Amino acid sequence: MNVDTDVERARERVADEREWTAEKRRAFERFADAVAEIDAGTPGGAAAFGGPTAVATASNSSTGVSAVLDAFEEHLGPYSGDAQETPETVHQAVATEFSAELAVSLCGGDSAGVLTPQLKQVVQAETQSHLDELDVMGRALEREIESLSTIEEPIGEVCEWFVEHNPTLLDELGFDRLRAWHETLDDHRERLDAVAAERQQHLDATTGGRGAVGIEHRVLVEYLYAGFPASYPALATLARLEDACREAQRSLRAHLVARA
Repeated sequence: MNVDTDVERARERVADEREWTAEKRRAFERFADAVAEIDAGTPGGAAAFGGPTAVATASNSSTGVSAVLDAFEEHLGPYSGDAQETPETVHQAVATEFSAELAVSLCGGDSAGVLTPQLKQVVQAETQSHLDELDVMGRALEREIESLSTIEEPIGEVCEWFVEHNPTLLDELGFDRLRAWHETLDDHRERLDAVAAERQQHLDATTGGRGAVGIEHRVLVEYLYAGFPASYPALATLARLEDACREAQRSLRAHLVARA
């Protein structure tokens, strides 16, 4: 009785998303480290202190912006935007991953292409915000894996019961055996209903984090399983299996009534 395929596929989908999220977080960490090493200048070569230091900073300012964009391309380019589409330019990728305003600032804008301390701080703050969001995503995916794991055990046990008992002809069973099977199916249905209720509670929950917007599990599930036969594969699997138990009980009752 192959009703648990959707749950297995769901676990595989979550595992893939966890791997992608972890890789993207490591890429953001590398980008953050690279940006931290880039010197920031000031517009027009002005600086808080004069002398050679100010001249050196001004001469390196445009290189600073270029270095940020180079670091973005190197570390975040492969993870930016839609994995199926490659942005035409690094500036479009920055706009997609961060914001159009930040992309304009790095391209020129009011700072004329200079990596000012303020602009560097914005880049670092935006990067940290993304790291926080990816942390939340990772925790939400972990909770999804845990939820699916609690579903697999009862599904497996009920499926095994059907596989073991399905070859038996009901005409060969006595009244007491038929009644025992009917009661066992009652137990299976109660357990499936309890697991489905727990799954609903999971879907209604939210995973939050420090300074990051929480992820609603129901929204996450709809994103993860887009393209699946059912929008909620775990609940759909539990429902199909509960229907199978109910149909089996109907057949058992018909035989019980005939022998009463």
